[in-house]
Amino acid sequence: MAAAGGHANIVKILLENGADAEDENAHGMTALHLGAKNGFVSILEAFDKTLWRKCSKKTGLNALHIAAYYGNSDFVNEMLKSVPASIRSEPPIYNHHVVKEFATEYGFTPLHLAAQSGHDSLVRMLLNQGVQVDATSTTMNVIPLHLAAQQGHIAVVGMLLSRSTQQQHAKDWRGRTPLHLAAMNGHYEMVSLLIAQGSNINVMDQVG
Repeated sequence: MAAAGGHANIVKILLENGADAEDENAHGMTALHLGAKNGFVSILEAFDKTLWRKCSKKTGLNALHIAAYYGNSDFVNEMLKSVPASIRSEPPIYNHHVVKEFATEYGFTPLHLAAQSGHDSLVRMLLNQGVQVDATSTTMNVIPLHLAAQQGHIAVVGMLLSRSTQQQHAKDWRGRTPLHLAAMNGHYEMVSLLIAQGSNINVMDQVG
């Protein structure tokens, strides 16, 4: 609760008196993860930097992934001083009794999560860090463009395509391109944008 509220001094006292920094709540969130979710940069100093990279056993995400998902640019910017922008989420230890705040597969980078959530300023920051724009996730073979197109985030898709238009032809594990995902979710403007950029309307997925 102290970390979720941004109370860095209280967090330090609790840790000095035996609180376990790696304890997770029902959603797979540690104290640091809760601070990342709420964007409290000041709490970072309370935690050993080895914990900055630590992934949740329940979600496979670390604090940088969570800050990117929720669009907390200042928190991300501070973390990038010690954690690589390309760091990937890890395979979670699945527990069907755990209520997850959000679901993800593993192999996601911070760019995947920022693109999925439509945080264009954060996407720009990560791209300026030189991250791989078309990094593929581990099991579903999706790139950030797939996620942004699926959610209808026009500005994010524009930024991603400005780095490479070839990625619009990338296929996920079901053979779907970003155009397929945009069309499936009814994003008319996104479909128009992708077609204008050269997406092939005749490409079939595995279903046909």
